[in-house]
Amino acid sequence: MYSIKKRLLLGMACILLLALLPAGLYAIHTLRAEAENDARATALNVLRGVEWALAQHAPFKEYRELNEWANGYEVATGVRVSYIVDGALAADSQLDYAKLPETADHSTRPEVLAAQRGETSVDARFSTTVGKRYIYAALFTNKIPGAKAGVLRIAMPDFEVSGRLSGLERDLALIFALAFLAGCALVGILLLAVFRYLAGLTRSATEIGQGNYARRMPDTRCRELQPFVVALNGMAANIEQQISLIRAEKSQLETVLNAMHEGVLLLDAHERIVRANPAAAGLFPGMSPIDGKLLMEVIMNNALREAVAESGAAKNGQTQNETPPCENMADEHAQAAPKANADACAGLPANSQSLVISAANGKTYAVAVVSLPEDLSFDLPGIPGGMPGKLPGALPGKRPGELPDALPGKRPGGMPPALSKGRLQGGPARTMLVITDISERERVDAIRRDFVANVSHELRTPLTNIRGYAELMQDTPTLPEYKRMEFLGIIARNAAHMSRMTDSLLTLARAEHANARPRLESADLADALQATAREFAPQLAEKGVRLELRIPQGISPGMSQNASPGTPQDAQPGVPPAPLLVRGDADSLHEVFFNLLDNAIKYGGGRVEASITPRNANGMAQVDVRDYGAGIPEAGRERIFERFYRLERPSGEEKRKTSGSVGLGLAICRHIVHNLGGSIQALAPTDGGPGSLFTVCLPLAPQEDRPL
Repeated sequence: MYSIKKRLLLGMACILLLALLPAGLYAIHTLRAEAENDARATALNVLRGVEWALAQHAPFKEYRELNEWANGYEVATGVRVSYIVDGALAADSQLDYAKLPETADHSTRPEVLAAQRGETSVDARFSTTVGKRYIYAALFTNKIPGAKAGVLRIAMPDFEVSGRLSGLERDLALIFALAFLAGCALVGILLLAVFRYLAGLTRSATEIGQGNYARRMPDTRCRELQPFVVALNGMAANIEQQISLIRAEKSQLETVLNAMHEGVLLLDAHERIVRANPAAAGLFPGMSPIDGKLLMEVIMNNALREAVAESGAAKNGQTQNETPPCENMADEHAQAAPKANADACAGLPANSQSLVISAANGKTYAVAVVSLPEDLSFDLPGIPGGMPGKLPGALPGKRPGELPDALPGKRPGGMPPALSKGRLQGGPARTMLVITDISERERVDAIRRDFVANVSHELRTPLTNIRGYAELMQDTPTLPEYKRMEFLGIIARNAAHMSRMTDSLLTLARAEHANARPRLESADLADALQATAREFAPQLAEKGVRLELRIPQGISPGMSQNASPGTPQDAQPGVPPAPLLVRGDADSLHEVFFNLLDNAIKYGGGRVEASITPRNANGMAQVDVRDYGAGIPEAGRERIFERFYRLERPSGEEKRKTSGSVGLGLAICRHIVHNLGGSIQALAPTDGGPGSLFTVCLPLAPQEDRPL
């Protein structure tokens, strides 16, 4: 990966170099040429001056004098003077006159050749005679007195010109180097400002990509960057608006999900739970938390597993189910509860299946399996919280459909609580399960069916008797009067039995009705028990049954005047009685005690005990009704409170006929006691003796309801 900053800097440096280098080279070349031209012109002027000076001199007697004059001139001016006659040095200011004959022939020197042709020439070269570089100027002259016509030549040292040129070149090179550096610095400053602004744009874009959609790009005066900044700011504003809308919709959907009574599970392609609303978690409390678990870990049901697999396969186009999914009955419960399936499918898409399953926890669930289309599936950011839906495209730094870690002004995780968790493994949701707990409805339906069957069975016998005896009397006009009276008595007894059954059913219906709860006022427990016992005085006397009431000391007066003879009393004389108040009403307590005492008198074996405990270990008032009859088997103690349930006894049918029992009394007792906030149980006697023991526990009345 390359750096555009470095490339721009290198590019601008190259441009500056290419712009300055030719100009510098041209300037140096021009200066060098002008310096050489000046040096040549100076050499020619000096040459003419030497020629004039020699022409004005007295005639030289010999060339030695000329050589001496040349030596003196060079000492005075620093200019080398040579006189060449016929190619040989006749005089030279830098050589002894005696050594002149030893010098090389100069007739081949360029300036000498040019002078012999009558030209005045200038040449610059290295002198092999003296070992230095000179600028030579020569001309042919015959103006030197006493000397033959020859070539007059001067030589000026070249190092002065070269030194001057070298200085100029150094100065120019320094100037151009400074200009280059200044240009690079200026370009760097300009680029630094640009890149500093671009760095600001990058930071702003990064913050927007990380979820801070309130961030905006800094403004610029650059016309080229202005459209880019406006576009990015507009994009950030649009994303901020869209995310706010999505967040609001998510929050609304989350509220709806959390408020649903039905459990909702979202599964990924691997059947792993990636989302569960609180209702779904409440259906399986022992598995909490269920997020991230496989479906079979929570609900081990093959029918549901196959329905989910079929839903995923159908979504991928692998299978085609010609049967409408909501008509599929996946197990034995489906045929028994078609309404549950219809309810589970109500309002769901056509690509859904419905089935009723029995879970390992003993519950029965109606489950709707819905396959989510691709455009309604996206990666869930958090568990819980992900909802069907898809974001357009991908946010910066996020995968398609993934929400940001934080919204403007929010900390990471500032989404609704259900959206704040991290991504679970498994990917986007592919299947949705809507689970409804229909256990209670199934139980009520079963009770209703049993109830209808039992009522039909109970009514069939008396109705058959009434109809049969009525038809017999109608078809036999000559029936004797005593027979007629006998038959009318049978009809009356069966009608009374049906009346009692109807009354019991109405009482039971009132006790079971959710909105018909008893008035939770204060009632005197001992008084209600005594008043109920008084009603059985005739039956006690007729059957010779002994009823014993045990009321603790200081709670209401005894009832020896109402009980059978010999009933023991625990109340002591002189102790002022106080009522034992419980939450309830007198009518409800009377109904409970009437049914318990009635059963005890019928099946109690001639002796019945009823005792009151003001406060038991649970802080409740307790009434125990004990009989000494055949008792209740352990297996029947739980079912004894079911409607129409009767124990199989010897001669039981005959007893039922004589007693007129309809099998609803204990069911009525249970519902009334439960509505009062208490409990009722059928137990074995604590002393191990015969008979059965019924225990009723009722909550005490609040303190403010008690008398002072």
